[in-house]
Amino acid sequence: LNLYGLYTKAGKMAEASKLMEVAKVKFPNDPTVILAETKIHLDNKEPAKALISIEAALKNDPNSFAMQYAAGMVYNQMEEYKKAELAYKRALDIKADSYDALYNLSMVYNNIAAVLNTKMNDLPLSAQTEYEKAKAERDAILTGALPTLEKAYAVESDKSLKRVLNNAYQILGMNDKKIK
Repeated sequence: LNLYGLYTKAGKMAEASKLMEVAKVKFPNDPTVILAETKIHLDNKEPAKALISIEAALKNDPNSFAMQYAAGMVYNQMEEYKKAELAYKRALDIKADSYDALYNLSMVYNNIAAVLNTKMNDLPLSAQTEYEKAKAERDAILTGALPTLEKAYAVESDKSLKRVLNNAYQILGMNDKKIK
């Protein structure tokens, strides 16, 4: 896989892909090979292909932090946010101190809230009941997400996390908690 890394750094993606095909045949269950293949598929905007390898790897080892984390990334790219949430939570069950998993789970919650905001904004004024239902769902997601957002921000004061956290506080009417 060192040669694979050299190919990708040099921008020789065709050679890297060929090498990955050989590696996959020789080492079909090797986590490093599966993760490298996943990265190729994600970079090529082919998350469904990445998911095939990850799901197979998870059947062999459902307690693999790396595979649960990768599954979260793939599901997030596929906009399957509930599955992404579950995968990141499983990853955090395995490795509770992973900032990356906390951060990505926080972004999944943000994505879910954004989808609900778009739904609310797209509704006609006459659809007040549907609006209130989507608003309640969004607020419940954000309320449930606050502990994850706050924990991630406590680990690393990332600007994008700060923005997401302050936005959640504002939406939930918790302006006194906003971070300056």
